[in-house]
Amino acid sequence: MKFKIPFTNRIAHILEKNEPDGKIRGLYFSKRPFAINNAENDMVGARIAAESLYLIYSRQSDVYACIRKWRQVVGKAGYQWVDPKDPENSVADSIVAELEQVLSFNQGDRRTFNDFKSLVIRDLGVCANAYATYITNQAGNKILGMQVLDPRSMAGVVDKHGTVLKYIQRVNGQPAVIFEPDEIIHWSEDSDPDQPMFGFPRINSILWEAKTDLSAMMSNYTFFENDAKPATIFIMDGGVPEEDIQKIKDKMDSKYSGATNRNKTSIMSGVKEIKNLGISQRDMEFIQQRKFSTAKICGAFGVPEFVLGYTEAVNNNNGIELKKDFIMETIIPLEQLFAETLNSTLLVKMGYEGIAAFKFNPQTIYEAGEVEKRAMELFKMGMITLRQSKQMMGQEITSEDEQQENFDAYVLHNAFHAMLLEDVGTEEFSDSENNKDDQ
Repeated sequence: MKFKIPFTNRIAHILEKNEPDGKIRGLYFSKRPFAINNAENDMVGARIAAESLYLIYSRQSDVYACIRKWRQVVGKAGYQWVDPKDPENSVADSIVAELEQVLSFNQGDRRTFNDFKSLVIRDLGVCANAYATYITNQAGNKILGMQVLDPRSMAGVVDKHGTVLKYIQRVNGQPAVIFEPDEIIHWSEDSDPDQPMFGFPRINSILWEAKTDLSAMMSNYTFFENDAKPATIFIMDGGVPEEDIQKIKDKMDSKYSGATNRNKTSIMSGVKEIKNLGISQRDMEFIQQRKFSTAKICGAFGVPEFVLGYTEAVNNNNGIELKKDFIMETIIPLEQLFAETLNSTLLVKMGYEGIAAFKFNPQTIYEAGEVEKRAMELFKMGMITLRQSKQMMGQEITSEDEQQENFDAYVLHNAFHAMLLEDVGTEEFSDSENNKDDQ
């Protein structure tokens, strides 16, 4: 049988024996051998290989930071097992115990469920496809756990209708491993326009921004490593002996270098002209270019720049809104994708479809954000103290806080200044015209 491997010019030839079980006995590839595309060479063009995606992830700081934030926040509130038919009903303890053993199975680098989840979210962030397979007992009739597979080693075999027929894993130097579709848990984020059954990497859309930023960083590094331009050039009169040139240099170094000798006037014989060289304004445009790249990368990953620590033009109010948007528009969809895929694969495989379902707990940023906003409003109105405000937001009271003046005072704020509430009084009402009449 011959099948196309998506995104490549490879054809998989799957060999089967004429036996009732119809199991695959081997395979080979035509066009070119199964191998990872060259990571450096294919970073041009519209599509890049998984190896190149991970190269960008490991070297571009904003891409790494965005995906790291995904990994930290997805599932932060924990998870639960629910009855998909009636959320009010609880799942049987025996079923929960069995499912928990699968999620917490210790295998290789994965020690906890959070490790497993973090790897899946990382792979979704990098290449929009994450893969895991089941770990079973020797008899193959009981699922013990799940193991994440490196997307760089994975390929799918599809028919002319786009249906995935086989998954193939090939690690360099080792024989290919063939999986049936129901032996693989495949998470895919977004949908590739060419192969809808696979995800579309977000890095594809910001490839040039990421490459530009990497080039800018390399340029800044090589500026200091390779730049051969001296700060000052002394143009000497012709015929000055070499030893005199060295004396002039030594004199300049001793009398005019260093912070305390800055801007001193010098008159020296034998020096015809002095030229000062500096960094051009165009060299400084790298800073603005990097800010632009950061904005584009954060936009592609749905992570506000503020969440990564870029706090320009951010205050308490819009900071809360940015966090809420991040949770609603980025994190919750990722949590839903993770849970729905797990429910349609693992739970079906274990025979618990319709009996139990995995569900992440709701993120509490909404309530926390509203509490934080309300606490600041009450504090500015002078209705609570700064201590009470921090306690309301669940923040730790530090020794520096205790030393603050008016930390326990009620302070009224307006657009121009702040005043202790105890100092706010009412002026005596005076009506001069009425007073005249009374007289």
